Amino acid sequence: MRYRQELTVHSSKIVAREMLMTPLSGEDEMTEYMTQREVQSALVDLLDEFDSLCQRFGLHYSLFAGTLLGAVRHKGFIPWDDDLDVCMSRPDFERLLSLSGEMPDGYELISNRNSPFVYPFAKFQFKGIRAQEETYEGLMDEYLWLDVFPLDGVDSEASNREKRTRKIAKLIRLRIQGSLCPTRGGASGVKAFLRAVRKGLICAVYTLRTLDKKIDQEITRIPFEECEYVSNLSIGFSKPWAIAR
Repeated sequence: MRYRQELTVHSSKIVAREMLMTPLSGEDEMTEYMTQREVQSALVDLLDEFDSLCQRFGLHYSLFAGTLLGAVRHKGFIPWDDDLDVCMSRPDFERLLSLSGEMPDGYELISNRNSPFVYPFAKFQFKGIRAQEETYEGLMDEYLWLDVFPLDGVDSEASNREKRTRKIAKLIRLRIQGSLCPTRGGASGVKAFLRAVRKGLICAVYTLRTLDKKIDQEITRIPFEECEYVSNLSIGFSKPWAIAR
């Protein structure tokens, strides 16, 4: 991912992925890319703003995944990392989503409930820095973000937990295949054709909102307040893990 600091307030530019040699649409001589250190510094500012938001509304969160590993092992970021992950309980996550209209100036909260984003977690974005994924180019504008993952109740029995996790992962894959462009990632020919056929079949059976509801119902089937273990079920991994609540 490459990030770009906006040079003018109303400019609308696209940030290319690091591995792309050909610029994406909207780039010109005004494009100014940020170094990894600059991106990490901006992410710290973003986390500070998110922390202030959570304190304002009484929400609790924790650093998560690679962000937590970096904080413990490296006393900061993993050297090559350029994103931030946090997690919170399902009740706090739902409260956060309900506050999407209360974001500070220059910031926004996006999820599959208010944008074309396909996953059942959220992104807290700073609109001063574009950070466009190729996957969503033309679908929605993306900015410097941190991922906010809900923690949900999971089965105490490992075999039941694994079965449910695989079911949720399958539903999330259907949601992705039914919504994103068949030519994403530069796909063409047979691969793009097969993706288009799969997308058509999925959309003939489900609406995207129906899939979102099915995913949410399955993810939240075990109430957070009544469970012994929790996990992040929203990323679509088929390998289960759990920690004590």
